[in-house]
Amino acid sequence: MKIKFLNPNEEFSLAMKDFSALHGFEISGENADITVKTEKTDSSEIRICKKNDKVVFYLNKEYQVFRALTILKQLGNTDFEYREPVMFETCGAMFDGSQASSLMNIESCKKMMLYLASMGYNMMMLYCEDCYDIDGEPYFGNMRPRYSHSDFKTLDDYAYSLGIELIPCIQTLGHLTEAIKRPPYAAISDRPDILMVGEDKVYALIDKMINTMSKCFRSKRIHIGLDEAWDLGLGNYLKKNGYHTCSEIMTEHLRRVNEILIKYNMRPMMWNDMFFRGKSKNNEYYDDGIHFTKDDKGLVPNGMSIIYWDYYHFDKETYRRFLTESKIICDNVIFAGCARNVRTFGAHLKKSIATTDAALAVCKEQKIKEIFATVWGDDHRESSTFAVLPALVHFAEHMYSADDCINEDKLKSRFKACTNIELSAFEDISAFDLVSGYNDKDINNLAVSRVCMWQDIMLGICDNNMKDTDMSAHYGELAKRTENSAKKYPQFKNMFQFYSALAKVIEIKQYLGIKLVRLYKDGNREGLKYERDNTLPLLYERMCELRRLHRRHFFDEYKAIGWEILDIRYGGAIMRIDTAMLRIDDYLNGNISSIEEFEEERLSFSGKDGDLVPDVQTYQMLCSASRL
Repeated sequence: MKIKFLNPNEEFSLAMKDFSALHGFEISGENADITVKTEKTDSSEIRICKKNDKVVFYLNKEYQVFRALTILKQLGNTDFEYREPVMFETCGAMFDGSQASSLMNIESCKKMMLYLASMGYNMMMLYCEDCYDIDGEPYFGNMRPRYSHSDFKTLDDYAYSLGIELIPCIQTLGHLTEAIKRPPYAAISDRPDILMVGEDKVYALIDKMINTMSKCFRSKRIHIGLDEAWDLGLGNYLKKNGYHTCSEIMTEHLRRVNEILIKYNMRPMMWNDMFFRGKSKNNEYYDDGIHFTKDDKGLVPNGMSIIYWDYYHFDKETYRRFLTESKIICDNVIFAGCARNVRTFGAHLKKSIATTDAALAVCKEQKIKEIFATVWGDDHRESSTFAVLPALVHFAEHMYSADDCINEDKLKSRFKACTNIELSAFEDISAFDLVSGYNDKDINNLAVSRVCMWQDIMLGICDNNMKDTDMSAHYGELAKRTENSAKKYPQFKNMFQFYSALAKVIEIKQYLGIKLVRLYKDGNREGLKYERDNTLPLLYERMCELRRLHRRHFFDEYKAIGWEILDIRYGGAIMRIDTAMLRIDDYLNGNISSIEEFEEERLSFSGKDGDLVPDVQTYQMLCSASRL
């Protein structure tokens, strides 16, 4: 489709060519199929009118032109008049590369921005703990995946040309383990991940952090973190200053940090959980016993926004209560939800949808102005960041709907319009964790794919939980479907080929440890020999192929540093297959009288029977019961 803009926005020209290519448009001054005119309105809605070959976009904000174009793509075969409300001032997405040790490279960031603009987002955050350069601090982010100043500026320019405000998201208190574990920063640490409040050197470093961001981004807004500093004041701070309450320490730190922010004319936002933990008798965030009063208003410096983050609840009342409490201590409350693919090879789409529907319904009710979806990568991201695209589309649709829930048909049509891909192809990625017999609302971070992939072949930590559930058919089918998607959608070929290879590995590996132990305990030497000579070599071969395809996909999507973690994990898993073959050989050949690993009793991981796959939080918990 050739489109002629009658009043083009020249500021969008940098990215418009890429956007047009993504969606099959051609921006042309000659022989256009349709003409498009944009008119600014004061109305908080998007209105699109098409008659014959003439289209008018009535928009409140200029960034909405990109969403309008994808709606035109959906509906443009006939004349129409289309309206939709704009429910929030800001709809954003935050991407974690620091905890994940997998930082989207420049091209992936641009690709993600194109999708976000298509959905109607107008804000994006890059979550960086120590994953960026600071002048005069060579050890900060050293040997970590990180963005240079020129990287930030390149991404900021590109985001600007899509009408997206790119906001830096850093840490100025906790979550700095990887930075301050190095000897040059030992003197400024309270706990292994927390800066030493009150130390002048700490504020000299924070000054450099904020100065860097002020130079690299157009936006004068900055996210300064300040969350989950659970042991604040209980380490070196305690030794030097004696005991002070968490609230006292936070107040002092906020005062000092705010002075730096004022110096650089930056408008900050921060996570709100430390205020809630300070009020909780149990140092908990989601504590029903927490109640703020108007006397607590001074906890948050003037001009600072707080972010109520919640990815866990399915009931509106919880969001209603915590939003109300947040408003008591700050006039400007932002809500952060989640597009979940944390601690999994797949994505938790159903949980993302259920929590988002409940949360954003209340945000609309309480007139919250700004919302954003977080995309975390705790314990190293093993999935593709793009696996959350369906959850991001769903989140965005709340921006343009007064309804409490987004119906499935709308999600499917909008996903196709924004990505040129059928939703079912990405639902297959979520299906890596959706095995028969479990309700995904019951478990917080269920990751069937991860458990099956990383638990030890000979010491299956979760084998007892899965002993009655053979998932081979489920993963065999997923292998076929994702392989077909790799052929059908070349823009995500490497990603889908990786997922197909993963399914082929889990198809064999998920039940193999259980089978080997049963054959051994039954004295079935013939069966044991068959698995050693056939299944284990096949698993070894498939695991090597998976590593190769995962590596290709990783380098396609992320900066190279960070892959070393997965090399180590794959190396361990592959070598344990080799050791399994050796141990079975020694047993069958009479070199050993028993296989010690198979003699060990398989207990339920959680201590409770009936958990299909328990909520296992870390790779270390899966690969061994010993200290790594």
